[in-house]
Amino acid sequence: MQVFVLLLSSLLEHAVVATKSQDELVLAQVIWRHGSRAPTDTYPRNPNTEKAWPLGMGQLTKRGMDQSVELGKTLKELYIDKEDPLISPFPVSGEYRIQSTEFDRVMASAAGVAAGMFPKFDGAAAQNYLVPIFANNLTTDADLNIFISCPRYDEFVDDAFVKLAKLENDHKWLFDLAKQNTGKNYTLRNIWEVYDNYACDSLENLKPATWLTPAVLKVMKKLIDVELEALLGLLFEEDKFRQHTRLRGDRTLKTFVDLFAKRIKCDGNDSPDCVKTNKLKFYGYSAHDLTIAHMMTTMTRDLRFIVPGYMVDYMGAFSFELWKRNGKFDLRILYRPGEGTRFKPVTGQIIQSESEYWDFEDFLSRVTPYIPQDFESECSPKKLVREKRNYKPDPSLSERRYPGWDVALKTNTPNEHVEV
Repeated sequence: MQVFVLLLSSLLEHAVVATKSQDELVLAQVIWRHGSRAPTDTYPRNPNTEKAWPLGMGQLTKRGMDQSVELGKTLKELYIDKEDPLISPFPVSGEYRIQSTEFDRVMASAAGVAAGMFPKFDGAAAQNYLVPIFANNLTTDADLNIFISCPRYDEFVDDAFVKLAKLENDHKWLFDLAKQNTGKNYTLRNIWEVYDNYACDSLENLKPATWLTPAVLKVMKKLIDVELEALLGLLFEEDKFRQHTRLRGDRTLKTFVDLFAKRIKCDGNDSPDCVKTNKLKFYGYSAHDLTIAHMMTTMTRDLRFIVPGYMVDYMGAFSFELWKRNGKFDLRILYRPGEGTRFKPVTGQIIQSESEYWDFEDFLSRVTPYIPQDFESECSPKKLVREKRNYKPDPSLSERRYPGWDVALKTNTPNEHVEV
């Protein structure tokens, strides 16, 4: 009897191992927001001037640099320091690629992530392996650069803000207060800049302007949340939302989908092109919070239940894992809220299921209607008469092109009852 039990136990153990071996992680695409930064711009009466930011406006702070390395270490634990690692512990050409938008802080964040993923301890001159970071020109990077010229998107945003005219008028007192204390005109479209300066100052323990009381900040934050819903198209019904979001984050989503589809097509194929495709195991994207929000709201308009306020914090990240399970391909989505946190599965929250995995064909069915087929054509303006706008990229100003962009602090201000 004892021999039978031992034999049965051995067979069951064998079956578990066999089942596990059928689950294979074949590719991970991870997109993250850059690290903590200085304000992209300030206002005339800000007590903390540009001199408070020695590396320059909009640049990573030391904390932001540390945050980026920390994310790299977290990714190392997730995909390298395992019994069956996804990629090598050193940067083998072809196994990985890291892409960034052409902004200093975003590229620097990508370099920090790479340093955390691939440390070097052999006493050589370089403390870490030197890993290349790729970036396209801002004028042509429609996949990651949220500011790429798209007149039709601007029209959608204008339409969304028309819906908020009464809200803006009801809070004229706040914009007047801001003008009085900053020396600059503010509206619903750019009040985020004041909050952004406050948040950046607070993170670096700089004393903020005294007029920014908890009550004022609470109202300001609520207005910014509504403004973000307008930018993300969440004030529209489904059809108009789909048209809106196709022109922004879904260019990024298309990049993810195309790479996954190519990998699936190449499965088991040993042609030269497929050998190269199958060797790639990790693709990292260093980007911005609004890019990620646009991309993720395509999958769930209830993103706020995963990411409060819709915008990921500094070095917050989503990982899209392609798994081969029992001969078919599934997707698993993980989320890391930010500094000091770990990745956790959120697939179930997105698809309203208890499963951590999303059948890839079902995923395609969900997102395909949101992916633009002809970006340039779809970006053409629909209105006959339109103010001509200047889209010449200027990295020092580009974060101010769309209001609500990259608001630094996601934490709530102290509770104080103020009606919005």
